[in-house]
Amino acid sequence: MNIEKNKKVFILGSTGSIGEFLCYNFAVNSEELILHGRDEIKLSSLADKVLQLNPKIKLRIVSCDLGSIGDVQNMLEEIDSNTRKIDILINAAAIFNVDEFFNESNQHTIRAMNINLISPMLISKRLAKGMKKNRWGRIINITSVSAYQGKENTVTYCSSKHGLLGFSRALHLELRDYGVRVISVAPGSIQNKMGSSVPNQDFSTFIDPEELAKLIYDLVQHNSNLVVDELRINRMKYN
Repeated sequence: MNIEKNKKVFILGSTGSIGEFLCYNFAVNSEELILHGRDEIKLSSLADKVLQLNPKIKLRIVSCDLGSIGDVQNMLEEIDSNTRKIDILINAAAIFNVDEFFNESNQHTIRAMNINLISPMLISKRLAKGMKKNRWGRIINITSVSAYQGKENTVTYCSSKHGLLGFSRALHLELRDYGVRVISVAPGSIQNKMGSSVPNQDFSTFIDPEELAKLIYDLVQHNSNLVVDELRINRMKYN
């Protein structure tokens, strides 16, 4: 069953590895797909690929720096004025840094928390109002196994993902009676640019982003009394 048929889908971090494959999955049956990223050239290239999969889809491109709360507010105003509602929101954008916390600049700490936690919260808050009113919606927050543990040299990233997990859990409880499901998806290390910066690990054992995107797509299809509100995904093999 493809419940996203005739739905409007907004994917934050569309040009990232997970986001790109999510776009391909949702392109086939969705009524409208909104692509988000910072690089307009990458967004334009992605849009061309999506239109090849579904030439009839309504496609929009939104360029926004999630590290800037002002830019996020402007983006939300633009979406409000041009889109009747968003049915499915996927928060897939994130940044990752490996360094001792005391070497990390305050600017990076604030920017990372904005991108990984604060912006997803603000965007979810605005768009969930329409979902609540329509008594149907999906918010997918891609957290991390780092949301369940701490690790040296990734203090800010772990903190932001802990926060996003807590946000997902609490918001799900607030919205579930309105037909809105908030799902936390927490994968381990992924075969992408972010994963390549993880030290002392065998990259070949990392999770395939295409396979992960398909799993997330399948999660959205559940529309009965069955609810998956939190999913932790580990690697089969470790070095």
